[in-house]
Amino acid sequence: MQLGYSLGNLGKSVVLTVFDTFLLYYLVRIAGVAPLAAGGLLGAVMLWDGAADVGVAFLTDRSGHVGALRRLVLIGSPLCAISFWLIFTLPPADGSWPIALAVMLCRAGFALCDIGHNTLIVRFAADPRIAAGVSGMRLICSAGGVGLVGLATAAILTAPPAARAATIAAAAMIGGALYAGTLLVAVVATRRLPVPPTPGGERRSAAAVIGDLWRNPPFRRLLCLLPLQSGLVPLFVRALAFTGEATRGGAQWAGPALATIALAQALSLPVWMIAARWRRPQALLVLAHGAMLVALAMLAATLGADVDVIGLTLIGIAQAGMNMAIWAMLAIAVHRGAGEGVMDEALPVGVFLAVIKASGGLGHALLALVVAAAACPRCGATPGMVATIAWLLPALGCGGVLWLVRGRRRSPAPLRVPETVASAPS
Repeated sequence: MQLGYSLGNLGKSVVLTVFDTFLLYYLVRIAGVAPLAAGGLLGAVMLWDGAADVGVAFLTDRSGHVGALRRLVLIGSPLCAISFWLIFTLPPADGSWPIALAVMLCRAGFALCDIGHNTLIVRFAADPRIAAGVSGMRLICSAGGVGLVGLATAAILTAPPAARAATIAAAAMIGGALYAGTLLVAVVATRRLPVPPTPGGERRSAAAVIGDLWRNPPFRRLLCLLPLQSGLVPLFVRALAFTGEATRGGAQWAGPALATIALAQALSLPVWMIAARWRRPQALLVLAHGAMLVALAMLAATLGADVDVIGLTLIGIAQAGMNMAIWAMLAIAVHRGAGEGVMDEALPVGVFLAVIKASGGLGHALLALVVAAAACPRCGATPGMVATIAWLLPALGCGGVLWLVRGRRRSPAPLRVPETVASAPS
């Protein structure tokens, strides 16, 4: 059951990583969409996706149907998988509106599955030992999905121009099949999970419930961290192909770079899981962002291949720690807010995902703006500006997170919850 559920993160990570690291490059460099239009599309779609998370989560909690979460996955997975394939096979025409429609449908299906699959982990949390094992397996499966996207990116960007379209279509078909197939396995594997009781009493509006969440100090502080964590810090990874063009001799550098990051994530997870038993999530968050700052400094200081491997490996290690810590902080915040009765199951997760996706959408729009400025002769910019910004903004984001977390490590001890309840935000 635990392994089957965790496998859902493999397919989800493939789609999420493509959106994060390759789709903007594909739209601008391969499909021929203007950078500002492509960035605006991705930013708007992710903002809408985040809003949909809140609405879907609220309605799911209110439905009272024991199979509501699995039903979301069964509806959303084929919609997302087919639309994902269409994004990379539809020919650009009439302003590329067919591709834009496919992107919107893909994110709609993803939103349904994201709430359905991610909320199921709450049902594992009844037993901290099981929750810890499930959390680790989810992260490892997520890292596997990132690695697969890295290998596919390398194959696509090194393929001869005549074979590139066929390579992209085949990779998109495999990615969509993995998404739908692994989530179907997760639904089947969790069909016997116990369902928590439905909250009793008067049904309140979504605004009232969200207001209660905001008045929960740990949850409020977590939401304040997320714009930096999800909007600025990942910009270096999102810009890998553009950075490769500017400083590494070609966009194909992004494939091996992404695979290196994914391997480092997977191999470092057992260490982070052990550390989570002895240190607070806030301390892990500080350590992870400090490691990211060191990695960015190394990559900015030299173009040497050996140092590239070290810097990219350190980025993967840092990302694993960030994901571990941020989801542990969510678990602590939600459990602290459950002191006065049974809490809604999906809405806190929906709000959390909404902020992550809205921040990520703004990050995509910002990166597209930088790419457009670098390609504008009248702006006086150079292609290397993309690489510079891709290093600078994540460094500023890390500094902001460290500033916000300062002093929190000495706060009163949180309630004892499974501190390894963690997952890549996918």
